[in-house]
Amino acid sequence: MLTGAAMVQVSEPFALILAGLGVVIFLAWPIFTMVIEIRCARLHKRGLEIGLGLGRAQTLIARVHGITLLIALPVAVFGGLGTYLLLTAGADPEQRLGKIAIAIGCFALLGVVLLFLARGRTPLTLRLSGLALVIFGAGGLSLLVPELSGGIDSFGDGIMLIASILLVAAGLWLAFTGRNSVLRS
Repeated sequence: MLTGAAMVQVSEPFALILAGLGVVIFLAWPIFTMVIEIRCARLHKRGLEIGLGLGRAQTLIARVHGITLLIALPVAVFGGLGTYLLLTAGADPEQRLGKIAIAIGCFALLGVVLLFLARGRTPLTLRLSGLALVIFGAGGLSLLVPELSGGIDSFGDGIMLIASILLVAAGLWLAFTGRNSVLRS
């Protein structure tokens, strides 16, 4: 909706389409979902059967939520963060290498998520996800190198240091073992 409002001066028809899409996504879909889920819960509570139309609507909601969580959300988060970091990498020469490493890690994690959907959890996909985590964590550590020479002076830097070390450690575990549990199953 905000992008549509910003685009009014450039192309009014395109801006209206974007704003309409924003209204559907952020207002109409949640209301539709709540109404369907409340009606189905009440019918289930009373022990009544859910009708064909209501059942189809509930199935549609489940499918859209599944696609959103499995595909759209990872693409938006990892793809968006990776793109942003690549576009802003040249703005700060001290953080350029770290931003590029994190962006590559983001794209690798996105690829691994999509690979998990296509191939499932195998030792190979776990090893690839480990490599992606190592790259992502190493990028975070490289952003902290200038900060570490003067000491950690903020809570955020401490959290990022711990998170980056954990990402590298977990990534190394996955990359070398190809499994996500300590005990063999």
